[in-house]
Formats: sequence, C-alpha cells, structure tokens
Amino acid sequence: MSSECPVCSKEFDSEQGMKSHCGQVHPDYSFNEIRVCDYCGGEFERPPWSRSDADNTFCGTDCQNAWMADRDKYDGRPWRDEDTLRELYHEKNLSTTEIADKLGCGDSTVQANMDRLGIERRSISNARRLAGCKEQLGMWTSPDGYEITQTRHDGDYFTVQIHRLLAVSEFGFDALEGMHVHHKKPIPWLNTPGNIELLSPANHASLHKTGEKNSNSKLDWKSVSEIRQRYDSDEPAKELADEYGVVTRTIYEIVNGERWVKNGAD
Repeated sequence: MSSECPVCSKEFDSEQGMKSHCGQVHPDYSFNEIRVCDYCGGEFERPPWSRSDADNTFCGTDCQNAWMADRDKYDGRPWRDEDTLRELYHEKNLSTTEIADKLGCGDSTVQANMDRLGIERRSISNARRLAGCKEQLGMWTSPDGYEITQTRHDGDYFTVQIHRLLAVSEFGFDALEGMHVHHKKPIPWLNTPGNIELLSPANHASLHKTGEKNSNSKLDWKSVSEIRQRYDSDEPAKELADEYGVVTRTIYEIVNGERWVKNGAD
C-alpha cells in the first residue's frame, strides 16, 4: 500500500518508507497526535501507534495511578484503594487480618497493597498492645539455627522448639511420644509441613552420623580446612568435589557451614 508524505506529498511504496523519508528530509515534522487524558482532561501529544483506541489514555503515570485507585475503589476491589486501607488500619485500628475479612480478600493481599501504597504498618509490640495482649512471648533462634518460643501456663514458663509444635499440628500429640522430629532438608529453621518427619531416636541418630563421626567419610578436618581456603580463593566447587571424591553439593554445604561446623562433628 502506497503512502504519501504529509509535508511534500511524495509517494512511497510503504508507510515505513514514508516515515523514514520524513525523519531524514523533514526532521521537524511530528507524527504525534493530540490526545485527551481520561483522568484530568488535559491535552498532550503521543505517537498514534503507542496505544490503541480501545485503551484508556493518560498524560502520565500520576493520572494513570489516580484513575486506577478510583476504579479499584468503586469497581469491587476496595483493598487496592489507599484511603480505604488507611481508614481501616490507622483510624479504626483494624489488623490486616480483620481488614481482609471485611473486604473479602486474603491477608497477604492487604499487606501487599499496603506496601505498594506506602502505608506504614504497626510494629509487633504495638499490634499486640492493640490486640489486648498483656504479655510479650519470647521467640528466638538458637546458636545451631533452631527456632524456639516461650509460653506461660499457670505462672510457669515453658520453652519449646517450633518444629515440635509443627509436628504436633501435623501428626498429633500421641504420635510424638518417644519420637524425634527430623528436618528432611538440613535447614533447622525451615519449619514447613513438607520438611519434617517423625523418626525413632536410633534412626534419627544414624542419619546425623556425618563428618568425622561417620567411619565412611572421605574427608577429615585437614581436607575440610583446605576446601574452605581454596574455595575462598575462587577455585570452582566442581573441581574441588572431583579432587576430594565428593559431590558438588557437599562442597557447598561445607563452605556454607552446614557440614563440619564445630568440635569435629556436624
């Protein structure tokens, strides 16, 4: 399809050829069209191919964001509206869970939109105070990576590891009697249902006979020290694994402190 230059009326075989001609011969000519912003009503220039006629048109991101906020507020998605979230959270002191229940969405949706809109959330201590909690429960991570919490019952304090609480939730109290809770992946703070299982004390102990406790170990503390030094000197893990007769994953576990961590044992 032929195309005519809008400045000199020269005919071209294609529109692309005409535009290339205008860019070289008529550099001051603009193909931009005058558009009207759907939010503020202001006029602005924009290339005709930038948006289709079916799309909403905005003069900038500020108008687009404002239009989206109004749309979300009145179009069945109030959890995306800043005024609504601020009123419920800061003025009515509702929790994110309570807001989610009120607006008909998930708690994570409320939190994600608060972060998107820059709405500051309360600290844990303030949230507990508003919820009427009179006592702060302790929770910490042990030096070997296990998460522990503290609770109070009849005036006495008790500590329990989070992975054992998770196991009670998954398997029940009776199932835990005389059993150990084992992390399938050797990450003590990865407390998810898919990462725990119940083992007898003997089976659990056999799984953790690694490092120098394992009579079949291919490494000793001297080789472990060499591996860490050479890895820090940018030697590839694959080459170290081949040289010491172990898999590459073992090299990474050693240098990341997941194996051979203290006192000659894992």
